[in-house]
Amino acid sequence: MQSNTPLNNCSYGLNLKCYDMKKKLFRIFLLLFCVLSMNAQHNDKKWSVGFNASVVFFNKDGIRKVKDNVNSQFPSLQVSRKIGKNLSIDLIYTFEMVEIIKGGNAFPYSALDAYLSYDLPELFFNIYPFVGIGAGYISGATTTPDPQGSLSLNFMGGGILWLTDRFGLTGRLIYKNVSADSESMATHFQGLAGVIFNLDVGSNAGERRKRIWDRKH
Repeated sequence: MQSNTPLNNCSYGLNLKCYDMKKKLFRIFLLLFCVLSMNAQHNDKKWSVGFNASVVFFNKDGIRKVKDNVNSQFPSLQVSRKIGKNLSIDLIYTFEMVEIIKGGNAFPYSALDAYLSYDLPELFFNIYPFVGIGAGYISGATTTPDPQGSLSLNFMGGGILWLTDRFGLTGRLIYKNVSADSESMATHFQGLAGVIFNLDVGSNAGERRKRIWDRKH
């Protein structure tokens, strides 16, 4: 019995760290959302919200460090706001409420990311691509000796298929570069896929819009 106690205590301690980290990231997400919403009083402020599933892929070096290859999460929550004709700010909070691949995760992945996105012209059939750059904070992998959060520099690209003026399907691929000095997280790719809802704060419901932005974000 005594030989099992340290392992149980260690597992319990890591779970508490993970839970505390998720609470901190969620509070940061809410704080950033509130800061952005303070300036959303004018009719020309365009917002969108998204709900995604997420999958993270590590390369060989990452696998050796975090002891995981493919890690899946749901949900990944997104809030976006237009700041220019083709520019928007995206906030994405990813955490593991539901494990998509049953028993496939070696550790619970959590991250909070902010992006500056640039919208490209329509490709075809209401598909609008975008690219962006941003930064993120990723909780440390609990498979490492001392899980500590890490900062990342992110590059992403994706697109939205707008089925209506308000509802669409979206996907994006993100490259997250983490410093090699980090002992609890490694550089990796993250793929997101889900749905997005376009919101017009304070606008007239019947007003028709012809600009590209009004059909996305």
